[in-house]
Amino acid sequence: MSNNNFNDILQEINNSKVTFDAFSPSTNTTVQFLPLTLAQQKSIIETSVDSSLGALFFNNTFYKILKQNIKGDVSKYNTVDRVNFAVQLRAQLSDTYVTKNDSKFSLKALLEKNRTLQSAFTSKEITSDNFTFFVEVPNLTLDDKVNAILLNKYRNENINGTKLKTLISDLYVFEILKFVTKLKVNGKEVDLHQDLNAGANLLEKIDSVHFTNVTSFINEVRDVEKNLATLPGTTASVDIVPDFFIV
Repeated sequence: MSNNNFNDILQEINNSKVTFDAFSPSTNTTVQFLPLTLAQQKSIIETSVDSSLGALFFNNTFYKILKQNIKGDVSKYNTVDRVNFAVQLRAQLSDTYVTKNDSKFSLKALLEKNRTLQSAFTSKEITSDNFTFFVEVPNLTLDDKVNAILLNKYRNENINGTKLKTLISDLYVFEILKFVTKLKVNGKEVDLHQDLNAGANLLEKIDSVHFTNVTSFINEVRDVEKNLATLPGTTASVDIVPDFFIV
C-alpha cells in the first residue's frame, strides 16, 4: 500500500470522528469531547509505573489528552471536573467497571448520579491574624503547571528515603499553592501564581497555624471529588489510575 493510501485512510479516520457529551460539575454545563484514541489510551497505560511520581506522570499525561479532546478552552474546567471527565472517557471504552472484589458496576449509572452533584465552590477569602488568603479550586491548566514543576525537579532523581521526604513536603506545599491564588499581608498583596516557585517559597515562610482553614477548604474539595468517584448506592469508588483505562 502506497503512502498516499495511508494518508487517504488517515483522512477518513479524522473525518469520521464523532464527539460525545460530558458533564462539567463546576460549570453545570455539557462539554463536547472526542473519544480516546488508541495512542492516547496507550500513553495513559505507560504512566503506570512503580514510582513516587506515578500520580504526577498520570495527571500530566491526562491533562494533555483533555487539552486535545475537549472542544473548547480546557482552562475553563477544574480538578473537580477532571474526575467526571475521566469516568466519561472510560465509559466510552466500556460501561462495565469491575472492583477489586470482582463486583461489576455501570459507569453510566455513576455519570447519571454525578449530574445531580454540582460543585458550588467559589473563590473566597480566608483571614488568619494579619494574613488573608484568596482561595479557589485550581483550574486544570494551573494544576498541570504545578505538577510540571515537581516532575521537572524530581524526574531524574533517585528517590531514596531523604529525597522521598523532600518530595512529600514539596507536594504538600505546592498543593496549598494550587488553591491559594493571592496573599495579602498588612495591606500588601501579591499574586502567588505569577511566579509559582516564588509563591511556594513565600508560603513556606508562614507559620503553619495560619493554614488551618485553607487546608479545610482543600479537604472539602477533595471530598467532592471523592463523591464523584463513588459508585451509586455504595461506599466503593472507582480508582482513577492508569489501570482504570485498561479494558
